[in-house]
Amino acid sequence: QVGQLCLIFRPVQLDKTKSNAHPKHLAYVEWFHLNPIDQDTNMFSVKKLYDDKGNRKGGIIEVEDIVQPCPLSPKFGQKAANLDPIGIQITGENCIENVETFWINSFHTKSTYQTVF
Repeated sequence: QVGQLCLIFRPVQLDKTKSNAHPKHLAYVEWFHLNPIDQDTNMFSVKKLYDDKGNRKGGIIEVEDIVQPCPLSPKFGQKAANLDPIGIQITGENCIENVETFWINSFHTKSTYQTVF
């Protein structure tokens, strides 16, 4: 699964007499849908997942379940301008929020390649 890490937190347990006095660290992630491998690039792409109301689908997981970072690159159409249908200039700082579909750069590191394939 591919997700965007949004928040890392640890719940506070007010009753220290209970056996689980030190809860685990948790993460809130927003999920992507994994598309089939592209035969031309030999790369996978992901698309943001939304619920019926148009909100990003997310969930809470344990931090220890995170395997590794996943390098994403915006998926361009015929030209980079295709990323900008609503007039927002896409930058490195805002692309994760303003672009819907990304390539998973499986060639980023040996570890990423081995995880993907």
